[in-house]
Amino acid sequence: MRQKHDHLNAYVLHARPFRETSLLIDFFTQELGRISAIAKGAYRGKSSTRLLLQPFRLLAVSLQGTTELLTLTQVESLSLAPYFEGQALVCGLYLNELLYHTLHREDPHSRLFQAYQYALNALPHHQALALREFELTLLEELGYGIHFEKITEPTEYYQYDPQRGFQMLKHESQTGFYGETLLQISQGDLKDAAVLNAAKKLTRLALAPVLNGKEIRSRELLF
Repeated sequence: MRQKHDHLNAYVLHARPFRETSLLIDFFTQELGRISAIAKGAYRGKSSTRLLLQPFRLLAVSLQGTTELLTLTQVESLSLAPYFEGQALVCGLYLNELLYHTLHREDPHSRLFQAYQYALNALPHHQALALREFELTLLEELGYGIHFEKITEPTEYYQYDPQRGFQMLKHESQTGFYGETLLQISQGDLKDAAVLNAAKKLTRLALAPVLNGKEIRSRELLF
């Protein structure tokens, strides 16, 4: 059956050459989630389409085709691409890699799309905070949300296992999490540096089964 999708709100997650003159694009769309499409002729050096197909820029794309791999028929820019450099750029690439490796095709997540937009806007100013908030939203949207109900003692330490959740420790541990810190994370209070560091460690553990061994290359460059 032929598919046709007009004026989808989309961001480019990943692009690579396809045959001699085209690009294979993975989009994150508000309406359909992650979707792949061929941008015919966009690999040519002077292609105006290629200039638009840049990461972090909100686009309106139209797609059509009869298979899982659709063809890009129209693209227009809905916003200027934010200017990222240094760590902000690495953080943006990290967000794109997370989405590329964790989202199923044509599985829409409107709330996650909004969280992604919010994170992009926050990156120039609050990079670590933007990443942690996005990771927590991503986990919730994919059904891997972190449950904090077992954190009943703020002065105790807990270990976290993605399969079993939190377990109270008998003694303080460098690999564990302080109860009060976990309660702050559960409430979205991530402004303190120590809480942000703990949230980073926690989301790494929680994301491991979601990624299932897939490598996130930009992690090596993150603070």
